[in-house]
Formats: sequence, C-alpha cells, structure tokens
Amino acid sequence: MGPGDSGIYSVSSLTAVIASLLDDNRIKNVWVEGGEVTNYIHHRSGHRYFSLSEDPGTRPSVIRCAMWKSYGSELTFTPVNGMRVRVYGSVDLYEPGGEYKFIAREMEETGRGEIYQLINQWKQLLEEEGHFALSKKQPLPCYPQVVGVVTAETGAARRDIEQVIARRFPVTLLLSPCSVQGARVRTSDC
Repeated sequence: MGPGDSGIYSVSSLTAVIASLLDDNRIKNVWVEGGEVTNYIHHRSGHRYFSLSEDPGTRPSVIRCAMWKSYGSELTFTPVNGMRVRVYGSVDLYEPGGEYKFIAREMEETGRGEIYQLINQWKQLLEEEGHFALSKKQPLPCYPQVVGVVTAETGAARRDIEQVIARRFPVTLLLSPCSVQGARVRTSDC
C-alpha cells in the first residue's frame, strides 16, 4: 500500500488489531529486570501502579506497570521509587483506554538504583546542613498567599489552574515554565 492507499479503521477495530499484535507469546509470562521503580502509587483500592525506568545512556526506556491487589498482597516488601526490581508478568492492553501495560504478578527486589541512591545522598546532605532540624520547622499557614506552579507557559493546564484558583481562593501564582511534552522533555527542564 502506498501513502494514498492506506486502510481506514474505526478506533475499536484498530484497537482490536493492536490487541492481537500484543497477544504474542514473547511478551507473555516473562521476567523483566534491570529497571528502577518510578512513579510508584499504592492506590487505596489495593492495586499498585508504577513504571520501570531504565537509562541505557542514549535513549531512556519506560514501561508502565500495574500490579493488581490480589498479586500485590503477596509481596514481602514495599516497593519504593528508585528501587531496582525484577517483575514477572505479561504485557496487556486496556482496550477502553487504548493503553498497554505490563501486568506484574510477581516482584523481587534486586537492589537500590541510582535514583534511590541520589535521593538518599541529597537527604543526607540536607540533614547535615540542618534543614530537617525541628527548630527550623514552621507551622503551615491556614491559607497560602503564593502558590507555585510548574507547567508549560502556554496551555490548557495553566489556564485551568488560574481559573480554579481565581474562583475558589485568589492567591498569587508563581509560574515556573517548563516543557511538559515532546522530544525535549527532560527532568532538568523543570
């Protein structure tokens, strides 16, 4: 097929094709290792959502994962961001949302990753400098006077935040613009 001869799919039929492609035995019942846990959330439903991140130097790789409550209840440790793990499961597609995830059924800790070690180094440094001392703690004000927002300088998210804050409790917004999507997004942008 040439550029003008491409097929026409409905959303549901294209999703069904993607689901059939993801029904490959090479990505079913496999172990994935070498990744660090990031964006870890233990939802009140009992399900656990996280990403496995790996930065081989040139192109970072991320796999979004879910571990359902029934599997998570078998864990003998609590995952934390930066922990290196090995997970067992299968890639699956959530058709209504059009998202694929690695559904983890088992997880083993394999060590502490670079992110975890870096965070601990920062914590230790800040503690040594006295930033966590009880004498430096101040009570939070009942109502903030300034709210910091890190988002794109132009875009719907910024407008939504400004509108909601203006309606509910007007405060001064302090914007720190950064890239939020696209090839240029890096954590150092924010």
